[in-house]
Amino acid sequence: MKKLLLNLILPLLFVVPTTLRAQDSLQINFGADIVSRFIWRGMDSGQGVSFQPSLAFSYKGLCLEAWSSESFQDLSLKEFDLMLSYNIGGLTLTLSDYFWAGDSVSYSDFQENHHPEATLSYDFDPVPLELSWSTFLFAGKDVEIDEDDDRVYSSFFSLSSHFDVRGVEFTPTLGFTPWRGMYYDKFGVMEVSLKASKDLQITDHFSLPIFSLVSVSPALQRTYLVFGLSINI
Repeated sequence: MKKLLLNLILPLLFVVPTTLRAQDSLQINFGADIVSRFIWRGMDSGQGVSFQPSLAFSYKGLCLEAWSSESFQDLSLKEFDLMLSYNIGGLTLTLSDYFWAGDSVSYSDFQENHHPEATLSYDFDPVPLELSWSTFLFAGKDVEIDEDDDRVYSSFFSLSSHFDVRGVEFTPTLGFTPWRGMYYDKFGVMEVSLKASKDLQITDHFSLPIFSLVSVSPALQRTYLVFGLSINI
């Protein structure tokens, strides 16, 4: 119970109220990334080179998005996620359903193979700083019980920034887990990364966003260098 209360209170410590107006018209966005390796929160998904399409509908701050990752090397490896988020100004609340069991199991097995998560994030624009807190809620494989017979509520906190150098946008990120859970067996720094992004001009009217990511996980003692490109409409 103490851990659940912490998960409800801690994210609110960095939230600043805002009253900025949301988008008043329906926005439809779709596209895809191709990445040399699928790294998430400092962890390797094991899928290798992956194709990651997405489709999102947004209206007045509310957004429904579907996202997937499929391996070029093993077609049985697949992730399919649904995210529902609400944004007002810099504050965003997101409810996610992660399904990463692949094609070998039934999608309808919600007790074991779906992983619901709540995320609260705040973008301090014009200050280049974003804070985010995510916690797995129930079901799925995050059902480990700690020494006090409480659910572990695996959580992840990150802070990131961004800046531009000679036309290249850099995004440094620091992420850690505050206690034992699915990420690590105690408090651990899971991700120290730097992403470099740039639009590659193909024609006068078309450019292709490309990026490289250096990611280090001190807790897991792993390092990664990832290259990717995006096609977004």
